[in-house]
Amino acid sequence: MDQRVNDVLERMRQTAAQAAQAMGKAANAASKKTNELVSSTKVNLQIFELKNDIEALYKEVGRSVYMAHTGEAVDPQEIDGKIAQIDEKVARLSCLQEELERQRPGKRCPACGKACQPEDAFCRFCGQRL
Repeated sequence: MDQRVNDVLERMRQTAAQAAQAMGKAANAASKKTNELVSSTKVNLQIFELKNDIEALYKEVGRSVYMAHTGEAVDPQEIDGKIAQIDEKVARLSCLQEELERQRPGKRCPACGKACQPEDAFCRFCGQRL
C-alpha cells in the first residue's frame, strides 16, 4: 500500500482511539454526576418527609392544647410523647440538612463549613479568610 494511505489510516486509528478515550472520560464524569444527583435527591426526599411529619405532629399537639383549653380531657403523656417525636425529627432534619450542605460542590469555609463561591477571598457568613 502507498505510504500516504498508511499514514492516513494511522491518523484515523489514533483519532478514533482519542475519541474513544474522551468518550470514556465523559461517561465516567456523567456517571459520577448522576450518582451525586441521586444521593442529593434521596436526602432531599428524606428532608421533605421529615418536614411533613413534623407539621403533622405540630397539628396534633395544637389540637390537644386546644382541647385542653376547651375543658376536654387530654392525656399529658400523649402530648409529651408527640413533643419528643418532634424533637427527634428536628434533630434528624438538622443532620440531613448538614449532609446535604456537605454534598454541594464548591469551596468551603474552614471555620464555619459553609459553602462559598470560588472567587471569594473571605467567608460570606463568618468573615474567615479563605
